[in-house]
Amino acid sequence: MATAKRTTTTITKQVPAYQLTLTEGEADFLISVLAEVDGHDTQSPRKYANSIHRVLMETTGYDWEETDAYRLQSGAIHFEKYPAGEKRRYA
Repeated sequence: MATAKRTTTTITKQVPAYQLTLTEGEADFLISVLAEVDGHDTQSPRKYANSIHRVLMETTGYDWEETDAYRLQSGAIHFEKYPAGEKRRYA
C-alpha cells in the first residue's frame, strides 16, 4: 500500500518535498505508467514524470519494458506545453 509523507527541504528557499513508500507492485505500475507520458521534455508536466521514472528505474533495477503493467497497457498520456505567462502552482 502506498504511503506519503510531506517534508520541507531547504535548497535556496523553503519548498515542500514528498517521500513515497511503495510496494514493488506499486513501483512496477508507476514505472510503466510514467514510461507512457508524452509531451515536451522541459515545458510540460512530463519533466516531473521523467524525473520520477528515472529514479524508480534506478532504485528497482529494472526497466519499464520489464514491468507487468507495461505488458498489459495500451496507449499514452500526452501533456501540452505550459501556456506562456500562465501562473502555475509550482515551477
